[in-house]
Amino acid sequence: DERTLATLHTEQVEFADVVVVNKTDLVSEDALHRVEATVRAINPDAHLIRSERGRVPLASVLGTGRFDMEAAQRRPAWVQELLGTHTPETEAYGISSFVYRTRHPFHPERFHALLRKPWPGVIRAKGRFWLASRPDHTGAFQLAGGTRETGAAGFWWAAIPPHRRPDDPAFHKRLQSMWHPVYGDRKQEIVIIGVDLNEAAIRSAFDACLLTEAERAHPEQWAQLVHPFPWPAEKSFPGGLPFGHSVAEDMVVAYPHVQHRLYAIWQGAAHLFRSIVDGPQRLLQHIRRVWISDTRRRQHE
Repeated sequence: DERTLATLHTEQVEFADVVVVNKTDLVSEDALHRVEATVRAINPDAHLIRSERGRVPLASVLGTGRFDMEAAQRRPAWVQELLGTHTPETEAYGISSFVYRTRHPFHPERFHALLRKPWPGVIRAKGRFWLASRPDHTGAFQLAGGTRETGAAGFWWAAIPPHRRPDDPAFHKRLQSMWHPVYGDRKQEIVIIGVDLNEAAIRSAFDACLLTEAERAHPEQWAQLVHPFPWPAEKSFPGGLPFGHSVAEDMVVAYPHVQHRLYAIWQGAAHLFRSIVDGPQRLLQHIRRVWISDTRRRQHE
């Protein structure tokens, strides 16, 4: 597990159905409300329990029957914000959230510089982004406390040939409205959650990282931009579509996280197929080895 401690703890809070706030006797009521509001900002649906000296009724944390995998996957506030179902109840404590979205690419050096600057008030951020220097790669970003992480998370569907995409009419119909005639599914989509956020300043900082109109006019030069992120060397999907291909002609849309799940399913199916094909042969080989070993043992006796 390569996650930082801050990321690990934040994801544990996001995934939890019960959160215990301990040592409540050591802080003021206002401070306690702010702590609870912060937890609510990260996980709006968790059941909060106050405790002193770690004293908690076992029935409230063990065998509660609260866990639900589907609900847990929708529980983090950043997921609800993306889905448009997050209704902040913590604004009285200055905690708020918003989603930064645009269809233009980031300049790699400008966005990299922004990641190295302070982000006042931001306690959690997560989303996907795309860089001009790697137009086929889906970028993944998350911030937890003072820790920030970025990485390549596969390829945008716009870079993948149509015959390599899911052949599912319902899937295509669901996402058709999100398809850009030039960029396909490429976009910036980052959720920001924090305390006393200056939303206008944060949006302005993101906007300053985008390619200018003059830079966007020459996509053939994007690959020459300095790429300060430690991503894979390949700049495009093997055998994929060149950037600038008229993706509107494909009449198909896709979504990165579905791509990753489908890839995992394909890998699992391939493993299962190999097991079915190779299984009987391996079983016979194993039986033969056991028989030979047993025969030799008997000969020595």
